[in-house]
Amino acid sequence: MKMYARLAAVVLLLSLQCLCGQLVSAETSPEYEAHTYIIRNESDYECMSIKLGAFFSVPYVGKEQNETAGIALPSPENATEVSVSGECPKTYDTTGTATAVVQFGTDKAEEFKMTLVYNSTASSGSGFRWHVSQVAFRFSLSDKSFFPNSEYIESHTVTASPVGISASSGRSYKCSAQSTVALKSSDSSREDVTMIMKNVLIDPFMSGGNNGETCAADNEKHEVNKIVPIAVGCALAALLLIVVVAWVVGRRSSRSGYKEV
Repeated sequence: MKMYARLAAVVLLLSLQCLCGQLVSAETSPEYEAHTYIIRNESDYECMSIKLGAFFSVPYVGKEQNETAGIALPSPENATEVSVSGECPKTYDTTGTATAVVQFGTDKAEEFKMTLVYNSTASSGSGFRWHVSQVAFRFSLSDKSFFPNSEYIESHTVTASPVGISASSGRSYKCSAQSTVALKSSDSSREDVTMIMKNVLIDPFMSGGNNGETCAADNEKHEVNKIVPIAVGCALAALLLIVVVAWVVGRRSSRSGYKEV
């Protein structure tokens, strides 16, 4: 009887672990929200939309010890502290580049820049694709709102290329899953800046985001979300079966004891 009870407890614990495993990682993630940044062309028409939540973990030398600053990309609604600019793609079927730039912080000293390249895809034989060829982040150690204990005051730029964001021309890119990118400095002595992204929706051609390509992580998450309830249900069904079997065995053992007496 005790053996069945222990087995039932193990099955229950495994079920709870499977059900709640993703919640643990969410609790340890930094808090930051996704915002939408609209790029306008020379005629002031909206021509490119970039939505994402971005958080930068920046190590720096403090006055007494090494420290790490956490910087979240702010909302563009705060126009006094945030400015958005850039250059939009020209048409769907040409090669070229586009950029999106978000400046913020004290005197807009911090700058996040995303460069998109769109060109023909030789491997497919026809059609065009765009991809984010580079992400750059410039930060100023003189900005005391982010680096209150910095020993230095210079500015640094860190970059990553490429970052795995791509879609067919005329289509958007979607990825709600959280991902990290290591941004490196040209100065090899400096530590990498870690960029964390989530809820990304990049629409270089203002297609409305309804005709998007989804990242592999979201597709895998969708499959996992379908499997987890089934696995938990099976585990709970097994737990119920074990409890019933243990009850039946216990009843029979009790009756056998009465008959012997």
